[in-house]
Amino acid sequence: MACNLPQYSLVTGRGASAIYLALHHITEVTGRTGLLLAPANVCYAALYPARYAGWSVQLMDVSPVDGNLVARDVEEALNRFQPNALLAPHMYGQPIAELPQIAELCAAAHVTLIEDCASAMGATSTYAVGHMGNYTIYSTGYAKTVDLGFGGLLASDKDDLTWALQDETNLPLWTDGLDRTEALFSKMYRVLRSYPDGVLDRAIYNVLPDASKSLFLYRLDEAKKREVVLAIERLDGIVEERRRIESRCVQLWTQTLPHLRVYRYAEGAVPWRFSFFVNHELRAALVPACLEAGIPVSDWYPSIAPMMGDAARYPHAERMGATILNLPLSEATISTALPRLFEIVAELQKGSRA
Repeated sequence: MACNLPQYSLVTGRGASAIYLALHHITEVTGRTGLLLAPANVCYAALYPARYAGWSVQLMDVSPVDGNLVARDVEEALNRFQPNALLAPHMYGQPIAELPQIAELCAAAHVTLIEDCASAMGATSTYAVGHMGNYTIYSTGYAKTVDLGFGGLLASDKDDLTWALQDETNLPLWTDGLDRTEALFSKMYRVLRSYPDGVLDRAIYNVLPDASKSLFLYRLDEAKKREVVLAIERLDGIVEERRRIESRCVQLWTQTLPHLRVYRYAEGAVPWRFSFFVNHELRAALVPACLEAGIPVSDWYPSIAPMMGDAARYPHAERMGATILNLPLSEATISTALPRLFEIVAELQKGSRA
């Protein structure tokens, strides 16, 4: 495989399935379920598997600059909550700057570190990305670096994963009908996020995990597993293209809207999408205007706290989720989406001054 993967790896149905397998295995080895510590802006697909494995979840806040975990905050959370495992995602494809320090903290506290490279396959940093945790998970699902719409990897340098070969066969086989169910799930979740505090929100969030379990836990047949392996072989070219497009988007943006901040990637990062920041007032008008114009703007990743029934506040994760927007990394974004978005922003700002 391309990509500097850990020594041992197993193709899974999706990244969520890999997280489930790792947590379920820890439960089998220790004889008890545990507490998973995770950032409040991680995708729900990374946390639902914890519930399926019988684990509870404790959220924590993130850096206000890049949305990633910070070593000082992790140390405080480890001492306060005493979790059994930490999920550390490289948000937006941006390697966590302080992951080596975080890994040391986890090792000292005997906490299993799961490095989440779902959006950072192929990324590099001053340390070996993908090799810092007890387990590493990757994804080749929708909007990931390698975008197949399915597939993931469970990997490790410390565990040969022989147990996973058997455990994975206990998961149901992927079927075409899951695509339709996931599309419905995504639409419903968007409505709930767009119109918070509705009378049915809490009830729906309570039943979603059990009702949607089939979307997160499954295995692939051998043909689809081969598709994943072959797709990863093209990773180097995919990463190069994503970086080129993102760089061009940044150039166009800073030439046209220099007063609006773009999300800055460090050297070695693999851009997930072209991301930028807008204030609440502009965002409220910009998102519906873009969608109406056919511009595929996304507002990921919001705080996951409401979906998890967590009433605590995570101000940095909330602010990041409330101000960041992003676009796919494609030639169409450069040629069509961005020019039209620039026009919409100009119209909205002109209207606000009128």
